[in-house]
Amino acid sequence: MSETVESNVIPLGPPSIDPAVLLTPLEFINRLTAEDAVGILIAAGIPAANAPVMLWLLRLAASTRVVLDDPMLIGGVNALQQMGLLSEAAVGELLKPRS
Repeated sequence: MSETVESNVIPLGPPSIDPAVLLTPLEFINRLTAEDAVGILIAAGIPAANAPVMLWLLRLAASTRVVLDDPMLIGGVNALQQMGLLSEAAVGELLKPRS
């Protein structure tokens, strides 16, 4: 008489994912056009005037690191200053390299 032993193997670690379909949240957000992303934010209840700022904040939050000389970061910080949300001194402090 032969016995059958059921093997309930539980895989260790995450399943293998094809790198071609694996993105960071920022890479996914950046696939949206600015117009589409702003439209989604407006549909989610963000006032149209605030949607570009929210999009910038979402991109910043989705970043895995902040590179102080990145043109998108500098442009966003400068835009916040032009909107009156940051002072010139605050911009200088935000973009100042570590000492």
